[in-house]
Amino acid sequence: MSDYQPVKYFNTKLKNIYFGIKESIFFATILNWSAISLLFSNFLLSFKSKNISHIWGLFFLITSGLFLALSAVIYNSLEFRFLLATSIVLFITCYDCYRNQFYDNLLIHITNSGYIGLAFYFVLMKYNPEEFPNIWKDVIPSAPQTFDILILCLVFQNVGYYIVWNLFFANLNFDKWSVSSKNLINLSFIQNSYHQNILFIALCVLGSITRLWNFSQGSIYYTQGSAIPSSVGSLLAQFDRLYVVAWLYGYTFLLQTGLKKNAVSYLTSILIIVELIYQLFSGSKGRFFSFVIKPVATIFIFRRLRVSWIAVIILLALGIFSWLLLYPTLVIYRDLLKTSTSLNSLELLTQSFQILKNYSWDKYIETILIPLNESGITEQVIAMTSIVHYQVSQESSWFWQRLFLFWVPRFLWSDKPESLDINLIGRLTHRIGSEDFQTSVLITAPGEIFLYYGFWGCALMIIPGLLFRWLNDAISPFKVYTFFRLAVMVAYLPLIQDSVGGTFEAGLTGIVMQIGVLYLILLLVKITLQKNWV
Repeated sequence: MSDYQPVKYFNTKLKNIYFGIKESIFFATILNWSAISLLFSNFLLSFKSKNISHIWGLFFLITSGLFLALSAVIYNSLEFRFLLATSIVLFITCYDCYRNQFYDNLLIHITNSGYIGLAFYFVLMKYNPEEFPNIWKDVIPSAPQTFDILILCLVFQNVGYYIVWNLFFANLNFDKWSVSSKNLINLSFIQNSYHQNILFIALCVLGSITRLWNFSQGSIYYTQGSAIPSSVGSLLAQFDRLYVVAWLYGYTFLLQTGLKKNAVSYLTSILIIVELIYQLFSGSKGRFFSFVIKPVATIFIFRRLRVSWIAVIILLALGIFSWLLLYPTLVIYRDLLKTSTSLNSLELLTQSFQILKNYSWDKYIETILIPLNESGITEQVIAMTSIVHYQVSQESSWFWQRLFLFWVPRFLWSDKPESLDINLIGRLTHRIGSEDFQTSVLITAPGEIFLYYGFWGCALMIIPGLLFRWLNDAISPFKVYTFFRLAVMVAYLPLIQDSVGGTFEAGLTGIVMQIGVLYLILLLVKITLQKNWV
């Protein structure tokens, strides 16, 4: 069985799959909050009658209206808003399960589930404000209003995905294009293993440009900053994910039983080991679990559809090991890298572990809880709430130019608008000192559109909804299953999942640019192979 033809059995099998407790734990570990819709759909699909989805859908539709009314009556009730957001997400899940199209729209469901994580943190931080940064105590009066914005963003994103798309784009036959040879993601131009090797090498080399440049300058990615000039670095960064696509593509072949291993398979084994080591020594604070282990595990579960308890235990053990030991060690290691000029990375890592062993229990607990109370979702909730609380606003005229003309290079457009000054936003929202003109802060997609248009800005989430619908048709392996489409989806999934937590304009244009670069490289490889230049 090769990747040149769709693996037809997979789609049929997936329609009737029921994940057990092992698979549910596995999904919950690798997708976190984004697994909620998937696990709930698994519950619905376990029933033979589709009426179960209809019944649950009506239940969540009614309860959504109830929680909406209660939230309006009890204005400061974050709890009812959390239940409202959850009900909306699960209602949409029921809707697609009833139509037997949940996996056909998997990307939007994974994205929707992320809103539940944000909603949960609003409630968590309300009840435990002392565990989180002090600024939360200052801005918490604006949490209900911010929560309303978040829920509106969720609604408009799905309006774009389901309603606006079907009204204006359904007749463009994207579904047919998705599975046709005209969609380069389907690799119809790859006819043999030789072609496959050329594609793999092209993706690896082009995807490694940024790293190789940094290495040539004696710099390591994520630690000492980029050795590439910013004007060039922003362009080359769009190529980085090609490398991830390449080794995940090779990894799918490693998992295929009965398939003769080739050069791609053997090289992929080396690349995975190198990537593990690289993420450790780059000082990325334990993100090797997110950058290597989670992608590998995601490919594994979507390839096999079944996992053993051994696989579950290994994944959980790696997660716990990463959080309790590697993360605090790499926090120290990264701080040492900023000041040390004499010790090599291995010596610094050893020294970091020795420092960690001398930590007091209170210091250790404080360090391992940093991801919970000072980063990630916490920062996203604080960021958007601060913007709403301090009523920050910005001129919106440049926003549309950047959103739709982002592809024009600056050397051709000298007056091209700059991106939003997030250092200024940090000072205006009091998250950094008034004299700090260097530090950048997070603003989130809901926060950014509120900056421009207030509550009306939530309607702009129709645009991500449309983009996700196109991406789902373009790259989802559940439209037509191939190894390459699976690798592409998993490689770009973090960008899609973080679309709400990151900036709106830069986040969306970044996804478009990186997917566009992938298509461009595939087109060049296709032309090269057809011209017999290699």
